[in-house]
Amino acid sequence: MNSRGALELALALVAFRSNLITESLYSSLIVMALITTLMFPFIIIQMLKRHPDIMN
Repeated sequence: MNSRGALELALALVAFRSNLITESLYSSLIVMALITTLMFPFIIIQMLKRHPDIMN
């Protein structure tokens, strides 16, 4: 897991263990963190193809 999802997962775990959020909300946050982490490389590649000058 990279840094984009690590903080979300850590905060969700702390909130879940402290009974601040329900199990269903915790599961939703985990799925969201995983999906957004997996989507990011594809999105950044498409952005770089369209706008290669943003890396300069």
